[in-house]
Amino acid sequence: MAVYCSNCGASNTGASFCASCGSAQATNAPSQPTYTNTNYSSGNASAAMWAHLGGLLAFFFGGMILGWVPPLVIRGSETARRDPYVFGQATEALNFHLQWLIINFALIVVTVITCGIGAFLYFVTLLLVIIFGVMASVATSSGQTYRYPMMLFRIVK
Repeated sequence: MAVYCSNCGASNTGASFCASCGSAQATNAPSQPTYTNTNYSSGNASAAMWAHLGGLLAFFFGGMILGWVPPLVIRGSETARRDPYVFGQATEALNFHLQWLIINFALIVVTVITCGIGAFLYFVTLLLVIIFGVMASVATSSGQTYRYPMMLFRIVK
């Protein structure tokens, strides 16, 4: 299980101090950082924020299936090619929305099998995507790196 520095987010092999920033590490450090303090310019933070916010808006207004389009467009942009922060955040948003697209297709099967009783799970899906999308947009608008919780798999590297 990978351990990350609670201060800078760098991978740590379980040492008492981070090799990147030198900060002391707790023995029960989280296995995956949610927020990492970084200093990025406002242009980079804005592009990264739109990868998350655009995915959220497209998911919400696109019938819960188009959330992957804005992160894919931003990931392929010239800004993302030049900036690893924007590329990483667009990839994170793309993976998140692809995962929920697959889950929504599985929910269609569940809803058909249960004669409509499984449809309430769509509301849970919608609520989770909205909450995590807003959290990601707020974090990246201030230049922080955001990793979505509840990620079962990451398709795009």
